Amino acid sequence: MLQSLFPIHTRISLWMQLVRFIHTYESPLCLRGSLIRLSHRHRHPFLALLYLFRARDTPLRSLYRIYEAMAARQYTAIPAEVEYFWHQVRRSWAVHRIPDPNDSDPIRYAILASIAEELADAFNWRLGLELRRDITKNIYHESFDDELPPFVPDGAPCWTSSLPAVDYHLIEDLPDNLRDSSDKLVLEEGGENANFAKRNIVTNSGFFRTV
Repeated sequence: MLQSLFPIHTRISLWMQLVRFIHTYESPLCLRGSLIRLSHRHRHPFLALLYLFRARDTPLRSLYRIYEAMAARQYTAIPAEVEYFWHQVRRSWAVHRIPDPNDSDPIRYAILASIAEELADAFNWRLGLELRRDITKNIYHESFDDELPPFVPDGAPCWTSSLPAVDYHLIEDLPDNLRDSSDKLVLEEGGENANFAKRNIVTNSGFFRTV
């Protein structure tokens, strides 16, 4: 599990590095600065460990935190946030229930939609491995011959289906390292993830699939 890959002191360090980075990072992709605002309100560097933070947190806020990590190209912060989202067992945290952010920035809106779709795929991948969002319901076998139980897959929220690809006019003024020769938005060079590619966004999704 993520806890074994990223022990608590490592996760705290990653969180602090991301907050520090965003404090000084000027992104053409319009970082909302939610991590900056949160760091001003709480002294604890790893906010997901705070009961009050978790109680007031929402799936949409988590979605934006993943967006900001991607926009800042701080991919090592993504696994901890995805794992945090995965273990929120309240009904409102089902991926298909993520509300429409109606974001005013079309590039950010497209990235958010692709993140939501990738979360659904990544969570279904985990379910296929017999992991459950409620850790007490994980499935264990005594033999490899045991029949795999069925599971109800989650899906992307309906609002993502109407989000178009990023038009090249929206990125023509971005720095060269954020565009490729095909006028696609590049978050990670060489990326081939389909959920992002259909919106002309180049990135990978390996950080969504850590167990």
